[in-house]
Amino acid sequence: MKYVLIPTRNKGFDFTKVPYIREIVPSSVESNFYQSYPTIAKYLREYLDKFNDYEYALNETHPQAKILQQCGDQEFEIIFLGTGSSVPSKYRNVTGILLNLFDKGAILFDCGEGTLSQLYRACGKERAETILKNLKCIWISHLHADHHLGLAYLLEKRSKLTSEDVVIVGQGRIKEALSEYLVCSSDTKFNFDFIPMQTLEPERYCPEKILLDRVINPLGLKSFINVPVDHTCAEAYGIVITHQNGWKVVFSGDTRPCSRLIKAGKDCTVLIHEATFEASMIKDAISKKHTCSFEAIAVGEQMNAYRTILTHFSQRYCKFPIVDSQKTDYALRNVAVAHDLMRLNAKKLIPIPKVMQVLKHFWTIIEMDTQSYAFDFDETEDEEKK
Repeated sequence: MKYVLIPTRNKGFDFTKVPYIREIVPSSVESNFYQSYPTIAKYLREYLDKFNDYEYALNETHPQAKILQQCGDQEFEIIFLGTGSSVPSKYRNVTGILLNLFDKGAILFDCGEGTLSQLYRACGKERAETILKNLKCIWISHLHADHHLGLAYLLEKRSKLTSEDVVIVGQGRIKEALSEYLVCSSDTKFNFDFIPMQTLEPERYCPEKILLDRVINPLGLKSFINVPVDHTCAEAYGIVITHQNGWKVVFSGDTRPCSRLIKAGKDCTVLIHEATFEASMIKDAISKKHTCSFEAIAVGEQMNAYRTILTHFSQRYCKFPIVDSQKTDYALRNVAVAHDLMRLNAKKLIPIPKVMQVLKHFWTIIEMDTQSYAFDFDETEDEEKK
């Protein structure tokens, strides 16, 4: 793959040498994966067999339990397009989380670099472009680059698919940066409607008309609440989305544990909370105003979140992060760890904590398979030399 600068009529990525990127079929990924990694396939199937034997019982005391039981397959899904912090790595891209309501549309929480490519990887070309066309809103949590650097490219791609403007909710400097981008790149064109980030308190909830008409009403939302959080830059926010059907999704953005967010997200269906560091790095978490995994789990418990999904891990945890407090009752029953390209349908939220037990072993299995492959390769090489 290469990027063309001149002539300007051909500007952009050249995929002619890698045509398969545009022809990804998600249904074929699993079979190809098993064929390429037989050791992983063997052990993964064993774990899946055990996993399928579990009988899940909903916690009927939680207010979200019955709501999830009534959800159909097309209620909502959450697609994690990036679960790492700071810069992309081999296994984790930077932040991008899609709340997809299928035919109704979607909201994108943050748009780090590579978000568009991750969407194509997760969904395939046809479905990814359908999601882009139906995208109603892009919400930016704060001004750090790993949360918005992929925005311009995504908007440029979307403008080629639809003439309908997307609504961007963000800080004023986001609008300035996008305007400057358009000025500096004369052959790039995209349009958007911008709403400055502001605190929308539940007690005084009165969203702007454009947000009401273009996002809240089409998606069937009851409320769209921006919550100020505690991070190193000004205008850092979390968000609480409540649907008319009763489910509620909370995204923390980057923050220390925040009482305002706990209050606003009380009894939510899903809390997506940053967990940048492990417990031994609490001093770093405090100085950089991030959250340790045990603190994020405590926030979920205080919020009474039905499911807490941890994300935004330091790239020092490139595969499976160190999750503290994972043996507490709440952690075992309610907490999961996000991975890039992970898709959570509303109907799949019930067993997701059990899936984490499989994933912990999964990374070990990958190492086993890699070492086995390396060993076989070296052996073959030696035989050829003889």
